[in-house]
Amino acid sequence: MNKHILIISLILIFNIDIFAQETEIKNIKDYYYKVSEQIKQKELYCNQTELNKLGESSQNWPAVGLYYERITFWYNTAPAHWDEKGEEAIVKIEIKNIYSAFEENTEYLFKDGKLIFCYISAKDISEHRYYFSNEILIKYLEKIILTDNAAYKKEDSELVIKKSKKIQKYFINMFDY
Repeated sequence: MNKHILIISLILIFNIDIFAQETEIKNIKDYYYKVSEQIKQKELYCNQTELNKLGESSQNWPAVGLYYERITFWYNTAPAHWDEKGEEAIVKIEIKNIYSAFEENTEYLFKDGKLIFCYISAKDISEHRYYFSNEILIKYLEKIILTDNAAYKKEDSELVIKKSKKIQKYFINMFDY
């Protein structure tokens, strides 16, 4: 009898954990669409930086060929009101990279200064979605189009977090001159 109670208890705990995780992922998706609507309605502040502005069409980099990068920062509070918490102002970062061989787009979604979602798309190669809770990976999805060329994996979640923190610092340093 005790074995049955233990088994039933474990099944219930497992199902509750799955339900909580799915609820958290739904909340992340809802927040993503809310931020997208705020961007569309021009309710957020926006800064952009470009590297090799002419590289998308004409200016080659040595050993790379065409190279262009645009970083777009979306944030909800102007720097004068940060109280040294600029990382909490950032809501979304979009990065577009164009190389001779391919194009890659990355989106980082933040809530209260923490990464909650990252989407990486290498055009005609792969798509990767990382969902985080307290900066711990809770779900990973991938769509691989060219099997030998996917540059990202589930195991890269820590690297994704490191990159997001680095780009957050870059954003904050834009105002420190």
